[in-house]
Amino acid sequence: MMSLRCRPLCLTAIVYLVPLFGSSLKAAEPIAKQTAKGVVFHDQNGNGTRDEGESGVEGVRVSNGEAVVLTGADGRYTLPVDGDTILFACKPQGWIYPVDENNLPQFFYIHKPNGSPDDDFRFKGSEPTGPLPESVDFALRPFQAPNVIRAVLLGDPQPVSIEEVQFFGRDIMSELVDVDAEFGVTLGDIVGNQLDLFQPMIEMQGLAGIPWHNVIGNHDINFRAPDDEHANETFHKAFGPSDYAFQYGDVHFLAMDNIVYHGFERKGYHAGLSKRQLAFMENYLHTVPQNHRILIGTHIPLTNGIPGEEQPTPELKRVLELLSRFPHTASFSAHTHLNAIYHLGSEFGYHSHDHGVHIHHNVGTASGTWWKGPLDSRGIPMTTMRDGTPNGYAIATFDGPKMSVKWKAANHEEDYQMNLFVADAIAADQLSSDKGEVLVNVFNGSHSSHVKMRVVGHSEWVAMKHEHRNDPHYVRQQSIDESTPMEGTKRMNRPRESTHIWVGHLPNVLPKGTHLLEVQAEDAYGETFTDRRPFRVQ
Repeated sequence: MMSLRCRPLCLTAIVYLVPLFGSSLKAAEPIAKQTAKGVVFHDQNGNGTRDEGESGVEGVRVSNGEAVVLTGADGRYTLPVDGDTILFACKPQGWIYPVDENNLPQFFYIHKPNGSPDDDFRFKGSEPTGPLPESVDFALRPFQAPNVIRAVLLGDPQPVSIEEVQFFGRDIMSELVDVDAEFGVTLGDIVGNQLDLFQPMIEMQGLAGIPWHNVIGNHDINFRAPDDEHANETFHKAFGPSDYAFQYGDVHFLAMDNIVYHGFERKGYHAGLSKRQLAFMENYLHTVPQNHRILIGTHIPLTNGIPGEEQPTPELKRVLELLSRFPHTASFSAHTHLNAIYHLGSEFGYHSHDHGVHIHHNVGTASGTWWKGPLDSRGIPMTTMRDGTPNGYAIATFDGPKMSVKWKAANHEEDYQMNLFVADAIAADQLSSDKGEVLVNVFNGSHSSHVKMRVVGHSEWVAMKHEHRNDPHYVRQQSIDESTPMEGTKRMNRPRESTHIWVGHLPNVLPKGTHLLEVQAEDAYGETFTDRRPFRVQ
């Protein structure tokens, strides 16, 4: 929480500000005309205001979205600001920031003396904040993170109505109440263009009982804004800065806005990062020890999100160049409504020969295929994603140098990690035909995964072949949906090739009767899962 106190301050902070670079990126903000001062303090009584005797906290990162400073021994900092700046403290190791009644972190101060523009943007931004206070203070309280850090990561809840907010609550948040995790992150498209749903979604996400962070998505911007500079005004009012960072233990998470809006007249958007944003990232990373883990969260995938057509953009290359000195990195996105894992090497700018590749996980979505499809027994759309991944969320675990990310399908047990496809019944003389084909969709699989199969008691383990294919279950479900008259639900989208299908074949000779197919899959993080399915030879 931020508090405002009027007292003289001295400059005791260490400033990190590197030169800007690049020429094809978004224009930077105008040069600052004022200097903000403040204290990051130990909020001993938890009231969010700095009271007499509450000491400053040394070494806390504070930023204006570009420069990053470390507070001095007395907790003081100074930063340049202009007429449209959000100041924020980056939660450090050993401390926690206040949260409001909905577990929304309170770590920022909006400085917009004249408020957001009065033009008809449909959804309002910030009210005028008036002159810059003499002291912009930030509260922290001691907090010791566990050795193993857990986080909930989900993409695109994207409700367009209160009914869909309720779908999200009943399908996702109801099973996340009191979740065993340190923090949660929504990786953009918190809502589906209806920005007046921000508050209901804040309340719904808060039910998890942990600090909940938000990355801005292309459906979270104000489409009536004239340009990218003003597209985030409503998001800022609800959530604070759209670029920020925080730390749990040795794990640092940097949330970055990579939506570049073309403006109301031109429409559309593309993925990108400005010189100012890249400077913030570089300045922050200058303060981080090399052995710490760095996580980046964006909405649009760093790869541009097109399987088979990944493009190493200048911004992506610069991000991975900055990450190359760290042995433990990963990045997360959403946007595509597909679950996919990419391994990015030197061609994308990651030059870390000792540390292998950078993992970019495009996290599947809470809304699946935008809350489409037939209703289940609970009255919630089945909404499987177009690549056959069930809707849900990811649980990420960080244990020293080890990282794992497990996909959690909504309304399923945690060990539901794949779907097996084999004929329920097959004639003995057709085992060697196409009817003997076996497919498995490993939800968290990638080209680095290892998948094998056997018929229990009749064959040894055999490696399966990785292919990009449509998921058979989704193809069948979408075909039924397309041909069945329905009211009150939205039609499912056409299937998209899954990046995590493996193919095998039953043995050519099996005795008649019931058999058990067993599949064992190792995901991109080295976790192994097993599933089984009976079939009959007749």
